[in-house]
Amino acid sequence: TLSVPGLIKDATEVMMEADDFDIVVPFLLMSKATAEIRATGLTDIMRKYKGDKTMMVCWPEGPKEWVKHLVDNGIPVSETASACAELMNSIICYKELKEKYKNPETIDESVVDMPQDRREKAMKIIHSAKARGASSLNEYDAKGVLRAYGISTVDEALATSPDEAIKIAGNIGYPVVAKLVSSDILHKTEADVIRLNVESEEQLRSAYEQIIVNGKKYKADARVQGVLVQEMVSEKGIETIIGVSRKEPFGPTMMFGLGGILVEVMKDVSIKVLPVSTVDVENMVSEIRGARILQGVRGSKPSDTGAITNTLLKVACMASELKDTVAELDINPLIALEEGKGVKAVDALILLRV
Repeated sequence: TLSVPGLIKDATEVMMEADDFDIVVPFLLMSKATAEIRATGLTDIMRKYKGDKTMMVCWPEGPKEWVKHLVDNGIPVSETASACAELMNSIICYKELKEKYKNPETIDESVVDMPQDRREKAMKIIHSAKARGASSLNEYDAKGVLRAYGISTVDEALATSPDEAIKIAGNIGYPVVAKLVSSDILHKTEADVIRLNVESEEQLRSAYEQIIVNGKKYKADARVQGVLVQEMVSEKGIETIIGVSRKEPFGPTMMFGLGGILVEVMKDVSIKVLPVSTVDVENMVSEIRGARILQGVRGSKPSDTGAITNTLLKVACMASELKDTVAELDINPLIALEEGKGVKAVDALILLRV
């Protein structure tokens, strides 16, 4: 029976020897009288097979001194079977993560529509911003970096005068959005330098002038590069967010969730440590609580989750190739259109490493 101390040791050794088992979990009964024999027997086995097999022990209310003996000899101990299963899962996940870092997937092989000269184009934009003394990219330049990596953005152009803004709007088509472009003003809503649904030349001229005034009022010494005129996205879509940040000692991490104000209210995001695989980014999209919204609810059509995962892979590639230059990246919102119609990055922010 299991009450015979030697039986546990013998059975454990058989399983450690067999090729059919990667993790062995002896389940010990609470018995102070035989605790020493059980614990020392298992540590003897572990020393013999250390590095070849993993052993953990489930020991409800095991004597503290012998639980400590096992732990000190590299054998994790749990009090319940469920805790043991969770620990086993953590060990497996950790091993998979180590393997992924040892042999990271080549991301650009998974994404077929990334330009070959992407890094060269992105670095040209970044060097130009640094030459101006900027520690961040303005929205127009940030989306230029996105476009260099094949990430879809809204149709837009930078205007440096009201007349130029009107010409751009004529090419894009009304209604349009007008935004101040300044690497010194990152939070445009607070500065009141955004105008939505601008429907005519007269409205755009007035919006342009007011945006410049408000920007200077918000930050008198702000360096203003102009006013961004962009299409007003009329198609139905779900706002999402993608972010990259670098947190020591973990290195770069990537975040995905529902965007706009929802990310602040719901805090429903998925975070992965880079590098990531295609499966990782697919899981990021499916594991947020709001995944059902992307799948389509109450008669709405599903969002283009394929385009979202494609964009996540491109952002991961960008974070890897620009790791020495980019400190943080936010795309908010990234509008996910209906299935088959892709995504559009509406706003973006990139902070540079100093």
